[in-house]
Parts: sequence; C-alpha cells; structure tokens
Amino acid sequence: MIIRDTVLKKDVDTDKDGLIKLIDEGRQVEIEYDEVQSDDIGYVYWDTEYWSSLGANKYICTFSKEGVHSKEYIHYNSADLPFYFKPDQAKEVRIS
Repeated sequence: MIIRDTVLKKDVDTDKDGLIKLIDEGRQVEIEYDEVQSDDIGYVYWDTEYWSSLGANKYICTFSKEGVHSKEYIHYNSADLPFYFKPDQAKEVRIS
C-alpha cells in the first residue's frame, strides 16, 4: 500500500508489517477511516487512530473524531496487533 510520510514529504510503499516496524522505530502511524469506529461496548467513537510505540512490543492507540482528540487511549502488545491494527481498512494512512 502507498502511505504518505508527512515528515519526509514523500509517498512510501509498505505493508502492515512495514508500518509496525516504523512504529517500533519511533514513528507514529495515523489511520483515518471512512466511517466512525467504536470499541466493543460503545464507549469510545473515532474516525482516526494514532499508533505509537511505548517500548519493546508495547503500543498505544489514541483517537480523534472529526478532528477532536479524545483523552481515551488503549494499550496493546504485539499479540494484539493482528486483531486491532487495521491499516488495510483505512481511507488514508499517514506516517508522522
């Protein structure tokens, strides 16, 4: 997939594993969806996710909806990523 790198100001051709590697290297991946997303219980709603690394195999995802950032966040480990990190379902993916 072609991803926009907003820091280097160029397009990057990478896959899901490549994005995870970039997160592990200290970059942030922003995933913007066409439709509003929700957690399992309907507590948090968002249209954009911001993925960052907290250290070895630990990740944090923060959210925004219509440009307003939520104070909510979710921690994940590497075993969770196949289920929750979904850049292939995005309208747009950016690296910052």
